[in-house]
Amino acid sequence: MSDAIVWRPLSLLAILALGCGSAFSAHGQGAASSAAERPATLVSLDVVVTGPQGEPIPDLRASELHVSEDKKEQRILFFRPRERGLPQHALLPLNEFSNRSKLRLPPPTVVLLDLLNELILTGTQGGAEISKALERLEPSERLSLYLLTRHNDLSPVHPMQKAEDDVAESRLPWTRTATSLVDAAINSALSLRDFSFITDDLRFNATIESLRALAARMAAVPGRKNLIWITHGVPLQLVDASGENFDLAPRVRNLAAELVRSRVTVYTVAQSAHGAESEFNTSAEMLRLISSWTGGREFPSDYAERAITDSMRDAHGAYTLAYERSMQKRPPQYHKLQVTCDRKGARVLSRPGDLDAADRPLTDQEALAAIDSAARARLDCADIGLKVQVSSTPGAFHVSIHIDPRDVFLRRGGDGRVHGQLALVIAGYDDDGLRELPPPVQWNASLNEKDYQDGARDDIELAKDITLNQSIRKIRCIVMDRELNVAGSLTVPLPGRGQGSGR
Repeated sequence: MSDAIVWRPLSLLAILALGCGSAFSAHGQGAASSAAERPATLVSLDVVVTGPQGEPIPDLRASELHVSEDKKEQRILFFRPRERGLPQHALLPLNEFSNRSKLRLPPPTVVLLDLLNELILTGTQGGAEISKALERLEPSERLSLYLLTRHNDLSPVHPMQKAEDDVAESRLPWTRTATSLVDAAINSALSLRDFSFITDDLRFNATIESLRALAARMAAVPGRKNLIWITHGVPLQLVDASGENFDLAPRVRNLAAELVRSRVTVYTVAQSAHGAESEFNTSAEMLRLISSWTGGREFPSDYAERAITDSMRDAHGAYTLAYERSMQKRPPQYHKLQVTCDRKGARVLSRPGDLDAADRPLTDQEALAAIDSAARARLDCADIGLKVQVSSTPGAFHVSIHIDPRDVFLRRGGDGRVHGQLALVIAGYDDDGLRELPPPVQWNASLNEKDYQDGARDDIELAKDITLNQSIRKIRCIVMDRELNVAGSLTVPLPGRGQGSGR
C-alpha cells in the first residue's frame, strides 16, 4: 500500500491546545463513556520475573505466566519480553535501518535524594551514601540525579536531558566524579527547612506535588523508567489541628496510578536516622505502598547502590502482558491483581492491584503528548521494533516502514485476519533539531491470522510518499500502539541531504 502525504510545519502541541486530533476521534469517544457503563479495556502490566538468586529470566513463554484479577484467571492476549533477539546490523540490506541493530539500552533511571523530608539527626549522610554508590556503578548509562531541597525545589545534579545526551554522544560516565558533584549540590542546597514545610501534613502535600512534577519530566522519555527515591518519607496517618486522624493512602494510590500511566516504576530506599538497616519509622508504610503499587521494590537504609543496580538488572527479566477487562456497569473501583509463574523457583514482581484510573484508555491528549515526547526525545525507542528504508523519488521521498507484529496488539477479526489500530508520525529534523511534526495518521494494521500465528509473516509493512522542506536532513518514524501505551521510533538520514545534526 502506498499513499502520499504532504507536510505542513504543524506541531502536535498546537493540536493539544485545540483539544484533540481527528486521527484519534474514535478512541476519544470510547474514553468519554460514562462511569455507569465503562467499556471493555485492555489492561497492560509490566512484570519482572527473576530466579531464586534474583537473576533475570529472559526466556519465558506466555504459557508459563498466569494473571488473575479479583481471583479470576484472565486470558493473556499479549505477551512480550522487553529484550527481543536483536538482528545483526550486517544482515540489514543497503539503506535499511533498524532500531534494534544495537544492544538494548537500560531504561532511564532517575535517582532522587530527598532533603525535604530528611531528619535533622542524619545531616548529609544520604549524600555520602549516594556518592559512594554512584562511583562504584557499572554501567551508568541513562542515569540522572536530582535533589528535593528543603525548600521543595527539584534541583538537578545531572538532569535527564544530559543523561540522554551522554548516551547519544558516547560520553565518559559522569558518575566517576559523583562525590564532588553531589557535595557541591548539597552544599548549595543546604539551609534550614522552610517553615511552610515544618509539619508532616505540609511536607506530605509538597512531596506529592514534587513527585508528580518529576514524573512529568520523566514522561518526556518514552518507555519504562525507574525512579530511585532515597528518603525518610512522610507518615500516612496524620492528626489534623482538631486532633482527628486521617489517612493519606488514597492520595498515594492516585499518585501511583499516574506513575503507572507514565510507565515509571519506583524503587524506595527508606533512610533511617540510626544507620543502615535500622528499624524505620511510621513513614515506611508510604514507601512500601508507592513502590508496591508501581511494581517496584523497597530497600532499607544505606541500600542506594543495591536499589540502582537491581532496577537496571530487572530490565533484563521484564515482560509486558495484557488482558481485557470486560465492560463494567459500575464506577471505578479497586481490582486485586496477581501474576504467577510456572517456572520453578521463579519470583514475579508486579503491582498487586490498581484503580481503574491506572488502566483507563489513553485520552487523545495523552496519546498526542506521548507521540510529541517520542519526537523530541534524544534517543530512539525500541519498544516497537522498526525497520525503515528511504529512497528518493521525483519531488519526494519514498518511506517503507516494517513493524514487528509481536510488539503491537492485534485482535482476531471474523475475516481470517488479525487487526490492530496503530498511529504513525514522520517527524522532520534540520541541523537545529525538530522542524516539522505533522498530526498522526491512524491505520488498521492487518495480517493473515495463520501467517501471524505460524510466524510465517514477520512484519507489518506500510509505505508512504512524503514531500519535505529543503532544510530537512533526517526523519524519525514514530509508531504508537495506543491500547498498549507503547511506541517505537527510528531516526533515518535522508539520501542526498547529508547527515546533519538533527535528532
